[in-house]
Amino acid sequence: MRKMLHALPRPTTEFLDEKISAAIGNYVNSTIALLTTSILLAVALLSLDQKLSNTVLIWLSVQVFSSGILLLLYWRYHHDHQPIRDIWEYGLELPLRLFTGATWGIGWAVFIDPNNLSSAFFLNTTICGVVLGYVVSTPLHKAGMITGVIACLTPVILMALWLGGHLFYWIAAIASIFAVVGCVYGLKLNKIYMEVLYQREENQHLLDALSKEKQQVETISREKTRILAAASHDLRQPMQAMRLFEGLLAAQLTDSKQQILLDKLSQSSQNLASLLEALLDVAKLDAGAVQIQPRPVELNQLFRQLYQRYADIADTRHIELHYVETHQHLFTDPEQLTRILSNLLDNAIKHMGRSGKILMGVRRQGQGLRLEVWDNGKGIPEQEQQRIFDAFYQVDNPERNRTKGVGLGLSIVKRLTNLLGCELRLISTPDIGCRFILDIPAPLRLTEDALPVVTPHNHAAEPAPSPPQNLHTLLLLEDDSEVAEALSAALSAWGLDVRTASNTQKALQHLHDWLPDMLISDYQLEGGDIATTAISAISAHMPHPVPTLILTGNTNPMIIRELQQCHLPTLYKPIHIETLKHAIHTHFTLQG
Repeated sequence: MRKMLHALPRPTTEFLDEKISAAIGNYVNSTIALLTTSILLAVALLSLDQKLSNTVLIWLSVQVFSSGILLLLYWRYHHDHQPIRDIWEYGLELPLRLFTGATWGIGWAVFIDPNNLSSAFFLNTTICGVVLGYVVSTPLHKAGMITGVIACLTPVILMALWLGGHLFYWIAAIASIFAVVGCVYGLKLNKIYMEVLYQREENQHLLDALSKEKQQVETISREKTRILAAASHDLRQPMQAMRLFEGLLAAQLTDSKQQILLDKLSQSSQNLASLLEALLDVAKLDAGAVQIQPRPVELNQLFRQLYQRYADIADTRHIELHYVETHQHLFTDPEQLTRILSNLLDNAIKHMGRSGKILMGVRRQGQGLRLEVWDNGKGIPEQEQQRIFDAFYQVDNPERNRTKGVGLGLSIVKRLTNLLGCELRLISTPDIGCRFILDIPAPLRLTEDALPVVTPHNHAAEPAPSPPQNLHTLLLLEDDSEVAEALSAALSAWGLDVRTASNTQKALQHLHDWLPDMLISDYQLEGGDIATTAISAISAHMPHPVPTLILTGNTNPMIIRELQQCHLPTLYKPIHIETLKHAIHTHFTLQG
């Protein structure tokens, strides 16, 4: 460790500041120890010889003076030592240690009585304690420590040699050895303390660097999310217009060849819409905007619905889809659980790589349950198994074949399992197959009969309902002219009187001679307007509450959270016209 520490760049100004702060902060403790020891020694000396009273009082006054200097320095500079930073080490600390050490050594020389062994005992014991105090209390400053030890013991050694005799020669020798040992031990202690401070300083530098790196990563992540949301919004607008115009065109085409071309166009737009929907799912999950709505789920019915949805798709690829009958129930969000299993089945079908079988089932695991999706496809190499949960990563699709997906399914699955409080694992062996395991904790398991799972309807596949009976007029706020034209045409063909506006001011102009039964608004409007402020302004001019629906292509996580907090029904572009009509029918009925 020491070699490593010495290899690191040593801090300069910051380290010196920390060193000075630590030393000045220790002045109070030094003062308390100095005064306590001085008073005890003075009392002991006076009890042995009252003739020393004047000398003891003078010496004690010097010690009080030294203590006063320490307290003054602490009071003046312990909060801000910058005025003395350049002179502290050799201009203040060194002379201070020299002065205080000398007072103790000279005191020993003045008070020593060759004929009084008790006096010698008290003085020698005190000097030993003072030397140890210098070694232990000043480890950050080598020069100050050595100066204090030598200044304290030099008068003792010289006085002992001058007095002569076996006892004092022995004291001089011991004092010399004690001085050397004290300095050596002090230097080692200084090295230990310095390395600790260096390590702490380096750790702080590393923490600062990590903090900056974290801030940069967070900034990049926010910027990525912002760019993704902006790009997604800009793509959704023309996609929305295209899908609406497709619906209008489909109603007018009668030639079979033209219908085939339109179907191919619709399939291409559907593929692009699927990608945008996946991006929206990721953005909503990362924003924490997906709310869990748990209720009883009958797993057997869920398996049956998934089988009915994917069996024909699997059959086109010569894959057999099976599920194991079960009577188990869960208390969880059926929509999110359906999305998890749907993605796992879709992933297995697309990436089997050969004909085979897929099995879906559940088994008990302790007090909880374990949902499993097995396949006997090509499998996934071990080095790739963790990366498949990364966004846009696909093991066997370097050419980015869209028929194999875009690589967001498993990334969404991982986020959803975390949201539901479950754990997703993968066990795979190349050429044998894959086994996706969803461990469900005991609190989510129901052991008694429960209500069946309810899955959302695909409105786009159903015939559009008729307009609600009381819905005749509709105000559409949309700043994109193509989307506004397409929506207006589609809803007008539904039998509604539709008026459009690109911002709040233009919308209010319609209210002079016309009142809408319903309001549909994009989130971002012309001139910096947003849907929430526009809806508030329009509602203030209405004699009664108006059912409202937000239709937006903005996937910014902050905006998603804002719309959820406002409790405004929201649909995300691109959306099929039939789905929009179902949503209008539903929300007008609920809010109207």
